[in-house]
Amino acid sequence: MKLDIFKKLYILIIVSILAAIVYIFVSINTIKEELKQNIDQLLVKIAKENAYNIDTILKEKLKNEDILKSLIKNKKLRKDVEEILSIISTDFFKYVYILYRDKKGAFRYLVDGSKEDKGEFNQILNVNLEEWNRVYKTKKENIIYQSNIDILWITYLYPIIEDKKVVAVLAIDFSYNGYCSNFNIFMGWKTNIFCSTK
Repeated sequence: MKLDIFKKLYILIIVSILAAIVYIFVSINTIKEELKQNIDQLLVKIAKENAYNIDTILKEKLKNEDILKSLIKNKKLRKDVEEILSIISTDFFKYVYILYRDKKGAFRYLVDGSKEDKGEFNQILNVNLEEWNRVYKTKKENIIYQSNIDILWITYLYPIIEDKKVVAVLAIDFSYNGYCSNFNIFMGWKTNIFCSTK
């Protein structure tokens, strides 16, 4: 009789432990997904604020001049804008550049403030035309999520508007993984649970 009670108690303890493990596993995955969404939203918000500030500085610097023509013709101006863009080019915001759409519909670099893999002035960049053209059509920002192997890249596109017309697009590329690797340095191994891409 006593043995029977111990067996039942033992089974109850095992089942309770297994239930707790399953609950913790499910909770961690839910928290991980919520954290990822919050990080994405935060990075997009920061990119948006940076893009707005850059656009404001560019327009103040040029006053009543034609933005596109000025950037195409004035090498010193391009260098100055490149320096401004390079300020936000970090481990978080890997690539920061301005492209314009030429008469044939190709997107070309005006300025690239990225620290590495820089595009040259007037070089064509192969982009997702549908997504980039949407910015020209709607005159509104666009966010592109791209999965590349195990890395999720996010491209924030901000329209540079002059006389109610989009003349160029400011793009900021960043990755969720880049954020997490830096986050892991500060928080230690515990964040690996939340920032893994799987």
